[in-house]
Amino acid sequence: MATNANSAMRGYAAHSPTLIADIGDIPRQAGERDAAFWDRLRPQFTIGGGTAYLDNASYSPPPGLVLETQERWQHQLSANPANPMRLGELEPVRGDVAQVIGASENEITLTRSATDGFSLLLYGFDWHRGDEILYDRGDHPSIVGIIETLSARYGVRAVDAGMGGEVLADAEIVSRYSASLTTSTRLMILSHINAWTGRRLPIRALAELAHANGTLVALDASQSFGALQFSVRDLGVDFAAAPGHKWAAAGHGGGFAYYRRDIQRLIWPTVGGGYDPKSTSIFDQSARRLDRNAGQKNIPFLLGFAAAVGWQNAVGRGSIETRLLELSAYLREAFAGLPAVRLLNGADDAAASPLTVFTVDGHGARDVQEQLLRRDNVRIGLVGEGANARLRASPHIHNSLNDIDRAVAALARLSAA
Repeated sequence: MATNANSAMRGYAAHSPTLIADIGDIPRQAGERDAAFWDRLRPQFTIGGGTAYLDNASYSPPPGLVLETQERWQHQLSANPANPMRLGELEPVRGDVAQVIGASENEITLTRSATDGFSLLLYGFDWHRGDEILYDRGDHPSIVGIIETLSARYGVRAVDAGMGGEVLADAEIVSRYSASLTTSTRLMILSHINAWTGRRLPIRALAELAHANGTLVALDASQSFGALQFSVRDLGVDFAAAPGHKWAAAGHGGGFAYYRRDIQRLIWPTVGGGYDPKSTSIFDQSARRLDRNAGQKNIPFLLGFAAAVGWQNAVGRGSIETRLLELSAYLREAFAGLPAVRLLNGADDAAASPLTVFTVDGHGARDVQEQLLRRDNVRIGLVGEGANARLRASPHIHNSLNDIDRAVAALARLSAA
């Protein structure tokens, strides 16, 4: 079904290796991340019903370690309710996240999701009528919805960069954003990976373009955090947000937002207590003020998020990225062999990501998704709605080549029907 480098990925060990049940079982050497290693890791994920689950860009199932952490903390809070805030346990989570993305713990806000993070930023910003936000209509609907609310409420002008779901070269992407910048553009919003094309955007080049115009840059890292290695410093962004339930495989209820130190004074709290911009305390002059004043946290879910971060650190973020890109390349090569399948992002795309976006000739995307799940127990994702919807396949480290082969066979049968 697939050839060349993909065939080499099938070199599973003949013996039955010890399963990886905890972080301590994970080999420390990245060179030990062979096919047998991923086989040993897979039982940590308990996807029911034998489903070939390839919709991790929407939700990635947490490993057992995360589920156990969440359950344990539910019981601990019940058994010892005298300290419900658990600040001593939560504060280190900031440092864990900061280390992963190349930030400082004082630049991290703990959130429930990326939408929560973007809400804190956009509703807390001091907008004036006529200010402009540059974005793309293909950005996440929750972000687009916030922008539309700001437009209706404060007279902020929403400017679409005009990507239009097209697969474009880096130079053309930069050109389109550049053509939309004005002296009134206060914020540029970028998706690290475009959901409509599965393509990585040239974030650093776009950030440099924005900063030269005096414009701040906000990054939606929902499709990159937990999948790709990156540093917010290297990318040059002023803000970033990501949830725990996608590639971080932490389940619902946890996430983070990064606020570069220099922009924190621009953001007013929108939930909970007050804020004194003249204060010199570390509490007021750090991103933690945006969550510490916001009431009680979901302690079990946030500590489950921390467990997921630690789990991925132990597996190795470079190893995870390599594995995801290998699986996705295998998938795209196999999909490319199906005459009815139209890939939006090619196998040799320099901006490839773990997302593969495609359509099937003669079939609506929703119909394909439903038929594959009903007939073949294969779950493929969807982006968009109605006639414009596209299919999206997104394997994670719990997936095997057999999961992908099942999706290919299911698409082949559907196309031939």
